Amino acid sequence: MDNGHVRCFGDHKAGSSVPPGTTTGNAALLDAFTDHQGRTADERAAATPLLLFRAVPRNGKPKGHVAFCGLGVIERTERLVQWGGREHTPFVNYVYDIALIDLTSEDDTVDWEWIGARRDKGVSHAQALDLAPRAWREWVKHGSSALPGLRRRVARAQVAKVRDQRPKPGSGEAADLETIYKYFDGRKHDFEALAAAVAARVLRGAGHGYVEAGSHVGRVTAEPISSDVSTSAAEAAWRARASSCSGRRSASNPTHSSRRSRSPGW
Repeated sequence: MDNGHVRCFGDHKAGSSVPPGTTTGNAALLDAFTDHQGRTADERAAATPLLLFRAVPRNGKPKGHVAFCGLGVIERTERLVQWGGREHTPFVNYVYDIALIDLTSEDDTVDWEWIGARRDKGVSHAQALDLAPRAWREWVKHGSSALPGLRRRVARAQVAKVRDQRPKPGSGEAADLETIYKYFDGRKHDFEALAAAVAARVLRGAGHGYVEAGSHVGRVTAEPISSDVSTSAAEAAWRARASSCSGRRSASNPTHSSRRSRSPGW
């Protein structure tokens, strides 16, 4: 979120009997995505504001409380295959790439009068827009091309050290990392190819640009690699391995024009 990007998975679940795009959450987000792709300022002025929240613990209780994360615009959406449930059942779902816009001028808050005006049928979209945050008004005026300059940016006060990013000795994650070390021992070029593929997947998933510059190397465009990302390619490979072993997995095929996906070949 600190770099103005959120990847949000839809609410379709394994075992659901309804089409993926008809569940409550997916239906609402797909409608909002259509609005956010408006070609004119008038169409974008009518777009649904997307307010993001995250669950936070309070008084030892992990549920029941939320914190405001920001105001978002859906940039992209695609269908993909996920695995969920105890049986790791595959199912189709949607994933949404959301740009969080800058609210610095509003002290990182949203005036609820704007939301109230949007709900009031007696208030026109143009009138309600006067109460919107500055960055939202700029997006309505200029469209998606303005988003790179309107993203939320947070200056980080601390950078986690490499040792703090590694798994605890004796843990299952540490065993996975050691397995990767041994598997690629003496196979430097194969490991570099894997690290490049992992870097591309992580960076593209975070909304950054990644361009292949050779058979085993790549370069990042538009955004630098965050300084709190481990510089060790082994760590990147471990993260991919750990992710692929999690209870809920997902994978997308970015080359498929119909936005359908397939499972990864890790």
